[in-house]
Amino acid sequence: MVNCCVQACPSNAATDGAGGVSYFRFPVVRSDREHRDISRDRRAAWVKATAVASRPDVNVDYALVCSRHFVSGRPAKLEQVESVDWVPTRFLAGAGVDLEQAIPPNTVTTKMTEIIRTRCAGREQNWLPAL
Repeated sequence: MVNCCVQACPSNAATDGAGGVSYFRFPVVRSDREHRDISRDRRAAWVKATAVASRPDVNVDYALVCSRHFVSGRPAKLEQVESVDWVPTRFLAGAGVDLEQAIPPNTVTTKMTEIIRTRCAGREQNWLPAL
């Protein structure tokens, strides 16, 4: 059975089948040098935000977070570091999480931000807000 791993979240595939609830795996740590640090920081932020590390019954490699924990209903892309949906942020009270501590203010290095800005410079729509 598919369940959301956030403590006290009632979402599961059996009851939400037609309810429009989607489920997302925890981000993987990428092996390429360019994304390794940022993907590791993101995964750690997800683990901390959802408090799954304190639950021995949850294996992060297989755990799922439902769309209810994201403002837009889905996680942001790895490069969208300024997005509120880079980490689950909604309805986490059952996990007993302080989001100020879960998401460190300097999660993304200046170098990674510059790489992203450089890649997006030619696009019509700049989705990365000014710092």
